[in-house]
Amino acid sequence: MTGKRGSRILARRHNKHWFAEMEHHGATVRRATRLLRAFCLLLGLMALLAACAPHIDAAGPAIMAPELNADHLVAADGFQLPLRLWPAAGGPRAVVIAVHGFNDYSNAFENSAAYWAARGITTYAYDQRGFGRTANFGLWPGMATLADDLRMAATLIKARHPNAPLYLLGESMGAAVTMVTMAGPEPPAAIDGLVLVAPAVWGWQTMNPVYKAALWIGAHTVPWLKPSGRGLQIKASNNRDTLVALSKDPLYIKHTRIDSLYGLVNLMD
Repeated sequence: MTGKRGSRILARRHNKHWFAEMEHHGATVRRATRLLRAFCLLLGLMALLAACAPHIDAAGPAIMAPELNADHLVAADGFQLPLRLWPAAGGPRAVVIAVHGFNDYSNAFENSAAYWAARGITTYAYDQRGFGRTANFGLWPGMATLADDLRMAATLIKARHPNAPLYLLGESMGAAVTMVTMAGPEPPAAIDGLVLVAPAVWGWQTMNPVYKAALWIGAHTVPWLKPSGRGLQIKASNNRDTLVALSKDPLYIKHTRIDSLYGLVNLMD
């Protein structure tokens, strides 16, 4: 009896110890499972953010010498930038390279350039990458590419008009591109002056925290989203005829990708 009783006691102690070990092991497995799930969730979130990062359609590698043609510029990567020219009658007293604003294109200078041409000033205006008649319409090319294109345009146009003073005229975003280009490590040579019209300088430092957070989150989660700005009750101009013309112009961007707005703010900063 004593032997059987002792065996039962030992068995109960063994079972209790076994169950305790199994419970400890189960808790360890549950903790490991929770950690694995959290790790997988983190990896998924990182992959999602990487997939939704702001898109920059930057210039490709150089494959040719840049060209200045009658109706377009060709960059070193072979990308074509549609070009408009308003020549002055006879030899120009001055030459202007006009750089358009955000969502706009070279057509923005049609009235002004015609007026200048009648007064001896030749004007060149090209569609910047991502705008107007370019192949990557609606995609942000990045600050470096925009500056490289302006530097190329200035070099080619100055070579065509070596004896005329050359001015860069930038409007809004175009003014920001002009300033970045001229302040860069290799500004175009032989620029005689700058004309900055309503320069875009509203960068991160001047934005309130709510705008900063909303733009950053939008650019890194839904960079493809295209808000229209409808409902903001903001008029771009008091010139009704111009507003009507722009609303009918398919080359004027009316729905802008959020990552393009993000790139614009980086440019202005």
